[in-house]
Amino acid sequence: MKQLMSVDLGEWTESLRREYILLIDGFFTVPFFSATYRRAIKARTKVAETLSLVVRERRKEGEAGMGKKDMLAALIEAEDGFSDEQIVDFFGKRRLCIIRGLKSFC
Repeated sequence: MKQLMSVDLGEWTESLRREYILLIDGFFTVPFFSATYRRAIKARTKVAETLSLVVRERRKEGEAGMGKKDMLAALIEAEDGFSDEQIVDFFGKRRLCIIRGLKSFC
């Protein structure tokens, strides 16, 4: 997480990791008929909300001239103008790859 978003490991990152594990577990269930799948959908929402908050805060920091130099900053400052949703989706997929090493999602 440090290289991606300049975030030190701690309680916040551990909480996010647990949500990702629930999300990944839901990939391997029958949709709509299992508690695991429902937990995965809730986890996806929590992950997206958390990452959206981080992206919004970092955009504000960048506008105030206090931006950091990491992958998130590069995506925010990109000439192509990525939306917050695109950035959240990118980090969601990258994080899945990091946590479980699932090459098919990378």
